[in-house]
Amino acid sequence: MNLRKKIFVILFIIFYSNFLIASEIKIERIVGNEIITNLDVEKQYKLLTSLNKDLVNVEKSKIYNFALSSLIDEKIKLIELKKYFDLEKKENDFLKRSFVNFYNKYNFQNEEDFLNFLSLNNLDIKTIKTKIKIESLWNTLIFDKFSNQVEINYQEIDKQLMTISLNSKINEYNISEILFTAQDQDEFKLKKDKIYNSIKSDGFDNTAILYNENSLNKSGKIGWITENKIGANINKQLKNIDIGNVTNPLRVSNGFLILKLNNTRIVDRELDLDKEKNQLISIEKNKQLNQFSTIYFNKISKNASIKKL
Repeated sequence: MNLRKKIFVILFIIFYSNFLIASEIKIERIVGNEIITNLDVEKQYKLLTSLNKDLVNVEKSKIYNFALSSLIDEKIKLIELKKYFDLEKKENDFLKRSFVNFYNKYNFQNEEDFLNFLSLNNLDIKTIKTKIKIESLWNTLIFDKFSNQVEINYQEIDKQLMTISLNSKINEYNISEILFTAQDQDEFKLKKDKIYNSIKSDGFDNTAILYNENSLNKSGKIGWITENKIGANINKQLKNIDIGNVTNPLRVSNGFLILKLNNTRIVDRELDLDKEKNQLISIEKNKQLNQFSTIYFNKISKNASIKKL
């Protein structure tokens, strides 16, 4: 559907719907030929606050702005994905698994529980499945485009394995992250101050939802990770802060990381070096693919047509 037809549909709804009053609908943004209305933003707001109950304590304008920003990002991805995929195709096994992973992430035991939750909160399953499809296909696109550019330093992996094999006990950290990017020092300071102020006022978990730029892990929750699977600089910072505190911004390949130390423990391990090696390789691949994803999205965002009416 072209832009003119979409605007006609919006105007038709405004003037002829029995359920909506004209003054209630307005177009917030036009991204390419995709339209975002205030009703879309309200639906996104409701989805966010329903799935993340602590957000009810956050100032509504912050969540509303994030909801609008996330919809703009979604439309930018959608426009790019249409160049490579037929989004009208029926769900395949990959998308079905992505749907299951989505509701499992929010601690729903099965699809029926999740659907009941959506019904109770007046949320649309079709809209949510579309969002999951966009994010899943985006990850597929990044893998297809950049997996052959991932470079694994196997000598470094073997060094890490040697360190692992020498220790029967090892530190594990339970951590959460906020990733952000900055083009220059001014943008870095602006984003850094906004994030730390939000952590103080709204808590780390809510701030991660609002400001984390890691599209593969918007919640920011990483969980338990052993010290040998993170860089020396990150390890050093985590060892020097107390449980519940956050690190200074850490420079990483695709931006800056702020980490929260949720808990720590020392564990005895029964070593399976092949398994450890595969995990280290997987972590490195995911890290590099996430870097490619951030770079690619920033590139297409710069060229995106975003209009405010």
